[in-house]
Amino acid sequence: MTKMLGIKRVLNTLAWLLVLFLAVNTAAPFLTSDQSGLDAAYARCAQAGWTKADLELRGTTESRGLFGQTRILTFASRDPKKPKSIHLVLRLPLYRLHWQVDDYAEKDAPP
Repeated sequence: MTKMLGIKRVLNTLAWLLVLFLAVNTAAPFLTSDQSGLDAAYARCAQAGWTKADLELRGTTESRGLFGQTRILTFASRDPKKPKSIHLVLRLPLYRLHWQVDDYAEKDAPP
């Protein structure tokens, strides 16, 4: 009898953890601002030597899946002497409230 109560308690705890897990994953996209994705992108660009004033956001694409979100940002340099196109892939995985930069690429832009 005591063993059966212990199993029920474990199963009940696991059920509540599953409910909590699903609630957090459902709420996370609504708790994350769009600005935090841009901040992560600008921080990565700053590591490559770009300032926020150097860049102009040209496009953004977002997709949501079962295991998180992905956002692709495209920037262009404002300096005509350094015509570059910068592409970043950001990811917001489950359990996280902050965007992560998965990929960064610079390409020469046509003059």
